[in-house]
Amino acid sequence: MLTLEASTIDRRFIDKVILGNGKTLVGNAINGFQMNGSIFPLVFGKEVTDRCNEHSAK
Repeated sequence: MLTLEASTIDRRFIDKVILGNGKTLVGNAINGFQMNGSIFPLVFGKEVTDRCNEHSAK
């Protein structure tokens, strides 16, 4: 559980994405889901909904 009231936090949450070509991207992320080794597509937000404009997708 993570709760905070401040506008900053002194912790880093690291996660990784493994691409189809085997390349691994590592970065800051918070993922609250158990992935259990599942594979999901990496998509651009604007391409998966008509309710999202290009600015919001970034």
